[in-house]
Amino acid sequence: ISKFDRQSQKFPPCPFCREPTGYMDEDADKRLERDLLKRRATQGDAIAMYNLSASYDMGIRGLTVDYQASLAWAALASMVGGHVRAMNNVGYALKDGEGMKADPRRAVPWFARGAVLGHVSCIWALGKAYAAGHGVARDYEAAKRWLKRGKEMGDGACANDLRMLPPPHGEAMEAGNADGPFGDMTPDIAEMLQGHMARTGRNFRQASSK
Repeated sequence: ISKFDRQSQKFPPCPFCREPTGYMDEDADKRLERDLLKRRATQGDAIAMYNLSASYDMGIRGLTVDYQASLAWAALASMVGGHVRAMNNVGYALKDGEGMKADPRRAVPWFARGAVLGHVSCIWALGKAYAAGHGVARDYEAAKRWLKRGKEMGDGACANDLRMLPPPHGEAMEAGNADGPFGDMTPDIAEMLQGHMARTGRNFRQASSK
């Protein structure tokens, strides 16, 4: 081993004797990180479960993309550790069919769990499900209740979808209201855009962070 190699720290030193322990390449770092993450997850660490789920979802830390494994670990993080972002991810995986056949009916209870705990993405998804009757019986009052809660938390998507509910459930757009993507529009222009969004199914929420 050359003196230069030692000085450049290409050989991480032993934490006890400070002697070089061997070259740690990028793949070795990924394997070490992956193995430690799996160990923590199997020992019941909910955060590790969630991160392992995300690793399978994105194909990082030396893992290949595996939506079934991602869904399984997210479900464990939710059930074992009460991880609310994992609840959101399970809900979307079930709704959109990632890791299994799409099943909006099974997605709704996961969104409901997260919504009760205050996760705004779950609140929005639950409100939308009730409004559309997607996976649950259509209930505009329930949709209004959840979307209004999201609006009160400052979520623009909830505010906009609340306005799109049919009368008397929806809230009218006010002139000069800059909340959400409509900006400072007059009520007639806002109403026209709302109608277009309702016909096309458009919304302005970006994909969940998972």
